[in-house]
Amino acid sequence: MLTNPKYSTLYLSIVIILVLSSCTSGMEKPIASTQPPDQASATATPNPATPFDLPPSKKGGETPAGTPTFAITPTPTLQRMSPDLVDASEIIDLEHVSAYPLGKIVSATIALDDDFIYWVDTENPKALYRTPLGGGASEKIIESVYSDGRLDCNKFQISEDWLVVCDTPTSNDLGEWKIRAVNLKDKAEILLLDDENGRIVFSMFDISLNGHNAIWTYARTTPDLKDLDEMVIEAIDFDTGERRELMRTKIEGSIWPVLSLSGNLAIVEQDFEDIYGGGTDLHLMDITDGTLKDLSLGEKSCMPEIAYPWAVWKSGARYAFWIKAVLHNLSNGQEFYIRNEGVEPSDPKIDGTRVYWTGSIRSTHGITNAIYIYDIGENKIYVLHAPGEDQYYRFVAIRKNTIAWVRVTEMSKAVSDIYLEWTTFR
Repeated sequence: MLTNPKYSTLYLSIVIILVLSSCTSGMEKPIASTQPPDQASATATPNPATPFDLPPSKKGGETPAGTPTFAITPTPTLQRMSPDLVDASEIIDLEHVSAYPLGKIVSATIALDDDFIYWVDTENPKALYRTPLGGGASEKIIESVYSDGRLDCNKFQISEDWLVVCDTPTSNDLGEWKIRAVNLKDKAEILLLDDENGRIVFSMFDISLNGHNAIWTYARTTPDLKDLDEMVIEAIDFDTGERRELMRTKIEGSIWPVLSLSGNLAIVEQDFEDIYGGGTDLHLMDITDGTLKDLSLGEKSCMPEIAYPWAVWKSGARYAFWIKAVLHNLSNGQEFYIRNEGVEPSDPKIDGTRVYWTGSIRSTHGITNAIYIYDIGENKIYVLHAPGEDQYYRFVAIRKNTIAWVRVTEMSKAVSDIYLEWTTFR
């Protein structure tokens, strides 16, 4: 255990929250699906005024490598936008939803590229699969190197030809783990991080991919494992294989646990210990040389996401449901915020000019679950309600013209039916 009084409480809190939220508990015994993932196939089934100067295209996805330079000129008073709430059927094709049943499991995590939906389920977290968006059989892409391993304890990401996944054994309380990058074309593998001696703190790791680049941050302990020692930020260019160390700094009053990448720009979050104010700052990092510029100082700004030129982050504590989300245009410094009208929202994500999250909404029928999509250009929030009161959207992902989600049925039961579903925007 870490003994430094400045960080022991912080470290333990992060570990507890991470274990509860990121890794699914092994206490439940879900019923295995009767349809093996390798043999099952996806089927298409029916499912019951612009205030800003925008870039020409509204499609999301990869950001070109030559990202324009940024301007940090935030408006003096943060403007609140009051978007209209609109039924999502106006922009989402709900008549042609593809569905892939996962059976009776607890949950699944997903990611998208142009041709596939990638997923790991909690019934078999040792393997990662992908299913063609056009329909067809699923295939296994990667498996844990550990006999009791799991691939669902941290977000996995896809960018161009590369998949990056966190591989952890279940039995050793995250004392040993790896970050593996796999080429989806030839299955060549690069080991980005290997914590064989337990010195890399799992709860203070984050990684982000965009284009042919990846950037990650992690904390190291002292050799005796008793105290936090330093934060390190590294990057890799998958095209050339070049790895670069962008930052190495002693942990003295703050940590750098979260980042997000778009083109050559990353937003990096800096969290301060309570005795240093307890706030969170955001900085822009140029990954070509590691230079930093301040983006948001002296505020509680956390969990940033970037899709150049737009960035979004929570206004509030890191481990709390958000009420306000700040949107910032990195090309001109324009900044405003929107309020979350629901309850218990997930952290906001962004693809192109669409900001999205899941949460619950109050209506005449009580509280129901929904997917929210805020269109920056239209200043509207599109709401996709779950088909039934006892149903829940566990995850959602948007990439360009595709939207995918994990839908849980009979949420009140200990073990529910899970469906991967996806469709296109109109």
